[in-house]
Amino acid sequence: MFFLKSILKLLQRDKENKMRNLTKEQKTLLNRQVGATSVDDMSTIDFEELEELNEYETLWSDANRYLSDNYFANQIKKDW
Repeated sequence: MFFLKSILKLLQRDKENKMRNLTKEQKTLLNRQVGATSVDDMSTIDFEELEELNEYETLWSDANRYLSDNYFANQIKKDW
């Protein structure tokens, strides 16, 4: 019983420590995607590198949002 409790505790701690947001390295990689408004505009190799850095359930969605926000923020700056 003690063994099972120890394993469950370790699994819970691992789950809590896993980062579920874009890391600084991932944002740097996304910033290099000039003109990309979504993950679909990235090469497969770049997206695989993004996954290798920190893969989690909502990575695709977070990366899409980040690329879109950056693209439109840069467009607004250009218009002024």
